Amino acid sequence: MDTRVVLARTACAAGLVDEAIALVGKIISESNDEFDIVAAATLVPPPVDPLCRARVHLLTAEAVTRVRTPELRERLEARLKETVDHFRPAGLVAAATMDHLARAGDRPALLDAIAGFSGEAASRLDRSRLHLLLGSQALMDGRFTSALVHVEAASSLGGPGSDACYLDPVFRFALARARGEGLEKMVLIVRDALEGLPFAAQGWLALALIAAGQRAEASRLWEFIAPHADSVPAEASEFLIATVSNAEVCAGLGDRPTAERLYDRLLPYSGQHAIAFATSPYEGPVDLALGRLARVLGRSALARDQLRSAVAECRAIYAPAHEASALLELAKLESPGTRSRAECAAGARAIADQIGLQPLLAELVDLESVSPTGPLTPRESEIVEIVATGMTNAEIAERLFISERTVENHMSRAMLKVGVTSRTALGVWSRTQRDNPSRLHD
Repeated sequence: MDTRVVLARTACAAGLVDEAIALVGKIISESNDEFDIVAAATLVPPPVDPLCRARVHLLTAEAVTRVRTPELRERLEARLKETVDHFRPAGLVAAATMDHLARAGDRPALLDAIAGFSGEAASRLDRSRLHLLLGSQALMDGRFTSALVHVEAASSLGGPGSDACYLDPVFRFALARARGEGLEKMVLIVRDALEGLPFAAQGWLALALIAAGQRAEASRLWEFIAPHADSVPAEASEFLIATVSNAEVCAGLGDRPTAERLYDRLLPYSGQHAIAFATSPYEGPVDLALGRLARVLGRSALARDQLRSAVAECRAIYAPAHEASALLELAKLESPGTRSRAECAAGARAIADQIGLQPLLAELVDLESVSPTGPLTPRESEIVEIVATGMTNAEIAERLFISERTVENHMSRAMLKVGVTSRTALGVWSRTQRDNPSRLHD
């Protein structure tokens, strides 16, 4: 028997239902043993909580698609009847309705709808779409290996020209970004995927460049994108995805003028969720993007309220990776050395450790190394002090035995933290702090 079945039973017995369900999902997606799949799918008692119940129901429906033995399928079909939510309308739900449920954050209804569709998906294209739906949900859960299994199955079934073919690089980028693996290769894949797409989609490339640590190129690209960052029509299915993505780039680069425009554009959508289709990756609550922008704009109280809303929204629909991101943003708002910062950082770390968010863990390391007496990490302070002497990036890299790209990354983060936009201004700031250390707290 798969040892994860035993671990899931133990977690369930201890009342750790979320942990048990996450393990069940991995077993169902990854195991090739029908008995293990059935054992996993039937070990969690039908929960009372609607979201947990819907997750169990969906995973059971997923298990049915992987089991061929008649008597084992009968056990799973009986389990489906036990976990169905009879308060929700029966029958198939149209794709457009699934998309609406995803954007509205009604995850229990969406999961039940996907489970219903799983019993009717007969053609190759329908089964490809089912795997995309399951992949999106696995990614949202933080079950990254399971998500990849579904994406690969969707692409194999769908073939060239299918939705799966179009969405494959989108999923792979989301997975690479969450896990911090293969990001430089993803930049090349994103460049290829953008050929033939509207200019507004270039924000995706800027986000990929930042994720891969190529901030200098991202900044240069953003100069061309920024004037059009709020130009995606609200009627487009990709509107929220594109605008939230642009908001993250804008916040990451500290572009205050564009942040003002994007904030106003997104504010009417507060409370909604950024996802183009139910078959595509989830990109978090709009309130997370609004909180990021408000922080860059210096509206700390507003940012705090919106980020707290984002945390609550992520918990309500079980989106742990985005909950961790919102907690990290909250930690950035609080002063170094405070209890509130430590609590937010600890919450983000617990989630990141559990599901393997390596880039977020690296950000936490940087955040926790910030001195209570200033906004910069020791390495950033060292580089900024050298910048003030007039050295080039290449000279700094040679002096510190690091790459020029690492120097550029430290400088970009330092400029964002101290609120300047040029190398010259950063040098001036450094000299001012050296001459008047008390201004660190201004």
